Amino acid sequence: MSKKTSFIPIGTFIVLAIVYQCFADVSDKLKQAQTHQEQRQYAQAEQIYKQIVKANPGTEDSFQAQKNLAILYVEWDKQPQAQAALQELIGNFSGHKDIAAVVTYVADAFRKMERHEKACEIYRYVVDNWPKDEHAMWSQMNLVISNTCLGNNDYAETAFKKLCSDYSGYELIAKAICLVADNYRKLEQYEKACELYKRALDNKPDVDTALWSMMGLGISNLHLGEEFAAQQVFYKLHTDFAEDERMATAGCLIGDEYRSLEMYDKACELYQYVIDKWPGTEKAMWSQTNMGNIKLDLGDENAARAIFDKVLADFAGHPVLPKAVDLMAYGYYRKALSKNKE
Repeated sequence: MSKKTSFIPIGTFIVLAIVYQCFADVSDKLKQAQTHQEQRQYAQAEQIYKQIVKANPGTEDSFQAQKNLAILYVEWDKQPQAQAALQELIGNFSGHKDIAAVVTYVADAFRKMERHEKACEIYRYVVDNWPKDEHAMWSQMNLVISNTCLGNNDYAETAFKKLCSDYSGYELIAKAICLVADNYRKLEQYEKACELYKRALDNKPDVDTALWSMMGLGISNLHLGEEFAAQQVFYKLHTDFAEDERMATAGCLIGDEYRSLEMYDKACELYQYVIDKWPGTEKAMWSQTNMGNIKLDLGDENAARAIFDKVLADFAGHPVLPKAVDLMAYGYYRKALSKNKE
């Protein structure tokens, strides 16, 4: 009894190979364009993105290229082209599962360039057209942030109330509130920041949000001159997250805030905590470097040199050591400027 052998014709293999190569080529072109964009070689990136969009209409590659093209024009400060690219993106991919997300990303690009009015226009579009999508929540959050940056405080307050009411059941609402608080802290509106950090902590935050909210609350208290309240928050932060590796970052950042307020003993205490608890990490390197610069600020150049020498020895070969060296050099530069002024 003979058996029939099934096989795929050689021509089919050739077609499949060509199709695979086409996909690979497009993927490589996207990566190439993204590299150009990251290096601010906008004209080169623009040309590649346009080629992908034209040659692959309706595909996922075209979707990504069109999104990147819109963001590129924002970064390139070509506002009419950015608007046209965004409209084309929405027109061609209105039913795409990620359309709300990528439109939000374009708005984010405008916000990062401090084009807050345009960002708000796009954020409102996302909220109005995809109100149940998670990115509608992020857009509503950014409406608060952008309007706060614009000084539209009444509108920002109204937008915040809508954020809390419309998205109260969303898993990451506490994170959104924390990020709004971060923006108030960045703008040195510390009382409002404290209010919102407390609210974030009351909204059953995830571990990450709880840690950063607590840190932000303590730092805001510190800048309000409420040192005892800040110390209480930092003690709870240390107690609740003692073994969390993110505490290395938090400790370094809190130390930086003490240093900015010229509370050098407390800053060094925090830096030493990071060095002792997480030796050999990048945060330990920054903590040691900052301690050295504090010694320079205090006029103890011998102690500073000893600390800097230890950084160079402990972190030889570390990829970001050159940045630490730059920071050391800047410390000496500031010291020289200070002496000249005297």
